Amino acid sequence: MNRIQNEQRHRNQKTRGCWELYAEHRRRVTELLLGHCPEEVSARGGDLPTPRLCVLGAGNCNDLDLPQLLASFGEIHLVDLDGEALSAGVAAQHLDTEARVALHSGIDLTGLNARLSHWSHDQPPPPRDIEALLATTASATPLPLEWPFETVASVCLLSQLLEAVKLTLGETHSQYLPLVQAVRARHLRQAVSLCRPGGQLVLVTDFVSSDTCPELATVAEPQLPALAEQLVLAQNFFTGLNPFLLRRLFASDPWLAPRITQPRLFPPWRWHFPTRSYAVCAITAICR
Repeated sequence: MNRIQNEQRHRNQKTRGCWELYAEHRRRVTELLLGHCPEEVSARGGDLPTPRLCVLGAGNCNDLDLPQLLASFGEIHLVDLDGEALSAGVAAQHLDTEARVALHSGIDLTGLNARLSHWSHDQPPPPRDIEALLATTASATPLPLEWPFETVASVCLLSQLLEAVKLTLGETHSQYLPLVQAVRARHLRQAVSLCRPGGQLVLVTDFVSSDTCPELATVAEPQLPALAEQLVLAQNFFTGLNPFLLRRLFASDPWLAPRITQPRLFPPWRWHFPTRSYAVCAITAICR
């Protein structure tokens, strides 16, 4: 297990017992996932396909109300690098024997962790290695899943993928931003590729914390959208996760734009933890 995997496993272990802290965040995420799948499975006609949900970065499943989702989705596919977290998550919701919930563990959702884990701030890679990695991110390598799905969601995963670049290459490296942009683009392409035409893509990501914005912990909920705009103008957000830029990417990226329609950015919400708070945004789109 490389150090990126170790870090992710450690974080999942720390948040495994935090079910209550996720309550409002979980409600918001679950509502978004149900937004394009309004009919209950039992009410669907026999000639209609069973709707399938795929969640990338499901982890401990603390941000998913799985029983509620199973009322509308015939299958739920949970994907994560950490198989222990997935197993513990479905067991905590008493669904460890539910055949309609499939676990896909050990999947590196960028395919880059093995190479990134050998890099460090003190021992940066030679330029040719970074060029090779950038070339890899540009390839359309499909994830090993039986697609397509009615709904594909990336739930607070993108920030972790981009943080891996920060931890291994460092923010001062000349290729830090290009690699962040490449990893982000690759992840969005892979998510869209899993979605059937007419299906929904849901991107949920944290984009700033109270570490750099202390007022985030106490600001009134109705003031969050205005605060988010101020933070973006002040360049106070996680690199690569400006929510307004993410929304524009769906309309401007040469690969994404022809494949999705109706991108929508939702108002941000707050996600509390004992030591910090996060601002979270969500973008949905319909795949062509």
